[in-house]
This record gives sequence, structure tokens and C-alpha cells, in this order.
Amino acid sequence: MSSTSLRASIAIGLLAFFSGLFASSVTAQEYPLQDGELRIEDDEQVSDVVRQGSSILLSGTGFAPGSTVVITAESDPIELASAVADATGTFSVTVRIPSTLDLGSHTLKATGEGATGGTLVLAQSVSVADTDGNLPLTGADSSTMLLLAGGLLALGATVLVAGRRVFTRAG
Repeated sequence: MSSTSLRASIAIGLLAFFSGLFASSVTAQEYPLQDGELRIEDDEQVSDVVRQGSSILLSGTGFAPGSTVVITAESDPIELASAVADATGTFSVTVRIPSTLDLGSHTLKATGEGATGGTLVLAQSVSVADTDGNLPLTGADSSTMLLLAGGLLALGATVLVAGRRVFTRAG
């Protein structure tokens, strides 16, 4: 057997081996699909900004009738309230946002038994503002950067003009 046909036989054998290895059948795992909605109302308006110390109305759907739904703020996490889903799997509860909850982004979660079984977790991202509705300041103060950029631009222009004058006199 020549070395070329030996190499070809080895390549075909390896190809057949790895094809069988990766072509094994995979079966889908069935799980209960969870469907629901979480709604946040602040002063009767749907909002994703909540204020420290304020009360909001939190409602959700998709839970098993009669099941307990636990409301948490996910950052630490902090349990805020609990409610019982009605006959249609809907809950509605007034939740007080702690005045000690840090300003910025948080996730409110409603967790309970889903209507189709298993655990249903509904989540909504919110921004926590202070009691006056002011969001936290993030990022750098851009006025300092603008002044620095303007100063560097003026310095560059001065150097360019001075360099041309020196070059013109030398030439």
C-alpha cells in the first residue's frame, strides 16, 4: 500500500469516526412554557422609574390560581411584598420602594408557581430615583473635558502657526 492511499484510508476512517461522534441524536426536553406579564404603575402611569420611599402598584399575570407571588428588588435582594394570585392567575399589590434602596438600576421580580407548573419569574428593570424624582448622576462632568479639548486645540493651532513662521523665515 502506498503512503498516499494509507493517508487517504486514515483520513476516511477519522472522518467516519468523528461524523458518528457528532451526529448522535438529540432529543428535546419538554418543559412547561411560562407566559406572563409584569406591570408597574407609579401615580397611575406605567413607568420604569420609581422613587425612593414611594408606593407603586405592581401587577402580573401567568401564575397558578391561588398561588403566592413574592415580590423582590434584585440588587441585594430585598423582599418587598407578597400577594396571592386570583382565579385567573393575576395578582395586584401595592409595593413600597424602600427609602434606603440605592439610586440607579434595579430589577423588580415577581416569583411564584406558574399556571402551567414550575416556577414563573417575571422581571422588570427599573431606575430608582430620589424622592424628588432625580436620577443618579453617572459619568464624568463633560465641561472639564470640553475646556481641556478647546485648550489643546488652541495650543495646537498656535504651534502650527509658529512653526510655519519659522519655516517661512528659514526658507
